[in-house]
Amino acid sequence: MALLKRLKGASLMETLTASVIVVIVFMIANLSFSNIFLSTIKSNSFELENRKQELKYLIRNGKLELPYFGEGAYWNESIQQSAQGKYVILEIINDRNNKIWTDTLVFNN
Repeated sequence: MALLKRLKGASLMETLTASVIVVIVFMIANLSFSNIFLSTIKSNSFELENRKQELKYLIRNGKLELPYFGEGAYWNESIQQSAQGKYVILEIINDRNNKIWTDTLVFNN
């Protein structure tokens, strides 16, 4: 006789309410993860760091004609020599987050 007992089911409103709550939770989680991944992608500067080291190497070994202006995948490069010619100013502007990186290389002549 226990098999013939009628089971109580959830009403349509309870089912819809639970579905809406689950969708809202997944939407909040998705927005959080996409924000985290987007900030990770914006702060990834491996390619830019590599280019900085390459430009320093080219300057130190005299392989780069000054003044130099160039563009990368997401940055602008500017290299200028001082009026006395004793140092070089290297400036790179990151277009993704508008950060400016400046370095001065001093020559011992």
